[in-house]
Amino acid sequence: MSLDIEAQDFENVSREELLIFAQKQQARNARITFALEATEVGIWEWDTHFDEIFISSECYTLLGYYQGDMMMSYGDFIDKIHEDDRHKMDNVIEDHLNAYPQNVEVELRLLNKAGEYIWVRMMGKLKIKPTKGEAPVIVGTIDNISGRKRLEKELIRYQKHLESLVDERTNEIEHQNILFKERERAYSTLLENMQGMAYRYRNDGHWTMLYVSEGCMELTGFPVERLKNGAIKMEEHILHKEYVESVWEHITEALDQKKSFKVTYPIYTKDKETKWVLDRGVGVYDSNGQLINLEGVIVDITEQKKQELQYKFAQITIDNAPIAIQWIKEDGSYYYTNEATKAYSGLTAEDYSKLKIYDIDPLLSKESWKELFQERMTTPAKDFESSFLRKDGRSVPVLVNATNIEFEGIAYNCSYVNDITALKRVENKLQEAYDEIATSEEELRLRTEELNTLNENLVSQKNELEKTILKLREAQDQLVQAEKMASLGVLVAGIAHELNNPINYLSTGGEGLKIVLEDVLIVVNKYSEITPDNIEDKLQEINILREELDYEELLTDMSKMVENINMGAVQATDIIKGLKSFSRMDTGSLQLYNIHNGIDNVFLMLYNTFKHRVKVVKRYGVIPEISCYPSKLGQVFMNLITNAVQSIEGEGSVEIRTYMEHEFAVIEVKDDGTGISPEIEKRVFEPFFTTKDTGQGTGLGLAISLGIIEDHMGRIEFFNNEEGGATFRVYLPLARD
Repeated sequence: MSLDIEAQDFENVSREELLIFAQKQQARNARITFALEATEVGIWEWDTHFDEIFISSECYTLLGYYQGDMMMSYGDFIDKIHEDDRHKMDNVIEDHLNAYPQNVEVELRLLNKAGEYIWVRMMGKLKIKPTKGEAPVIVGTIDNISGRKRLEKELIRYQKHLESLVDERTNEIEHQNILFKERERAYSTLLENMQGMAYRYRNDGHWTMLYVSEGCMELTGFPVERLKNGAIKMEEHILHKEYVESVWEHITEALDQKKSFKVTYPIYTKDKETKWVLDRGVGVYDSNGQLINLEGVIVDITEQKKQELQYKFAQITIDNAPIAIQWIKEDGSYYYTNEATKAYSGLTAEDYSKLKIYDIDPLLSKESWKELFQERMTTPAKDFESSFLRKDGRSVPVLVNATNIEFEGIAYNCSYVNDITALKRVENKLQEAYDEIATSEEELRLRTEELNTLNENLVSQKNELEKTILKLREAQDQLVQAEKMASLGVLVAGIAHELNNPINYLSTGGEGLKIVLEDVLIVVNKYSEITPDNIEDKLQEINILREELDYEELLTDMSKMVENINMGAVQATDIIKGLKSFSRMDTGSLQLYNIHNGIDNVFLMLYNTFKHRVKVVKRYGVIPEISCYPSKLGQVFMNLITNAVQSIEGEGSVEIRTYMEHEFAVIEVKDDGTGISPEIEKRVFEPFFTTKDTGQGTGLGLAISLGIIEDHMGRIEFFNNEEGGATFRVYLPLARD
């Protein structure tokens, strides 16, 4: 039996059925109440007959009242509705009563207890369909939709803001489109009317031509369509074959660096005419840096090329003319000089850029040049003699033709200069022949004075050598370090032997020179006997005497003797310089030092000790001067080279090698001697330890060397060579604080 009982069926229902129906209704009401409480939805009922509105506790809470705080009629309810929303409620109620059973729904603002309006949604329906003459009852729900209304309001505001942004962006895009079209139109007009041919290629693997201007017709003779459709290609039909590879390499190099390019090359026109063109272009890249297009302009520079060629021919002709050509400014500075000018003077183009005409012509001053320049404005100069001052200081006689010319609004003095040295030489020879007899006595006198002065210098040098040797011996006696005494002992013995040769040159040369001078003075004294009355007789007598003494050979012998004396002096000086360099005491401050010079000095001093049995090989690298104490490093080189030579029994070789390693200068001393045995490797740098015979060493050499190198912030290492012998390697920093 169904428990859904309509109101008109109550009188036909039993008590038990009514009880069950009531229980069921009670349970249903409980579920509805629970659901409404869970959803915070209030219930209202309006009895139109009594004009009373009943509301649930949720309605009180929604409006901020406590239950029982108020009783409400329809009029009271209307008063709580916002005045702008009251018509909504009247219209909905009227429509609903006339259109039963249609549901009623309306959204409006209600005044809460706090005096604020909240948005609510009211839904209702006729509870019982009214019969004729009965008042209807409407029941419904009410829930707070203020949050939703706020979101809707914010959404509307945001939507309007978006619409405003869209409108603004749309206007901006439309404006940019207008500008773009205007620029495109102007760009197209510019390309069509500009000189040359504008182009655009797409980087699609085939370099499709996207655009080419009408200028291609004038430049190449081919119409636009044939280039755009690929029937005519630049690299196949227009560009000279031998230039294709070099031009493309130039362009791709610029594109790889994302730079613009500029390249010139020859092309063939449709009529097989050759033109020279200048191609300027640039790559167009996307946001990822990928090349998408290649754009540029090609212009005809054939006439410019012809002018450049003519100018080049003229320039070559002037540059290589056999006479000196100069353009000189009013202030005396050089604007142009050809190759003959540089050959005459020995000066370079850079020299001329720093000099003025009066720096080179000794006959001119700054003031006289200004006067001369103004004079050349109206009066050219023809075939006047002057002089040219060469870079080496020699004055060269010249014949000059000069006039002023105007070039690009500036006045220049243009001079054509011929070297007349040969002509002057002939004139000088004639004059010399005339003056030869008159000057011979003076020349001999001066030559004698020169020889006397030279002889005095030789005696002075000999005395200086003797003093130097004496000082070296005194210094040797004063050395307190046994190693220094041993080294100098070896040096003095070798140097004394080496000095024998130059001293012999000095001694024998001086004796021979004395004999020759005696014969020369006999001839010279004869000249002093000449008087105006006996000049012819005396000259004849002098000539006979000169033949008897073989005067010319005497002069030749005298020159050779002087040369031998000079050679001996130079050898002695070199030995003394090397010895001084090794023996001098350091000043206490760091000095820049060429280590190659220091090594060479050591070999010079030690040469006599090994010259007949040890071959020296020098492999010098490129090393700058280092900051050090030169004398101390000289002692290190002396010790290492001496040890290397003494380790060789019989004949052998010592190799000196220098090179750079990072910020260090490296010096290697390598020998092919006996090497270093394992049992003494740890004692190599130990003071007073030596493997030499008594009297040949103190054992301090390597110990002292190690200390000196460490003082220089360097290091020393050694090892035995696979092929025999040992190598000592020294590392020295280039600079020290």
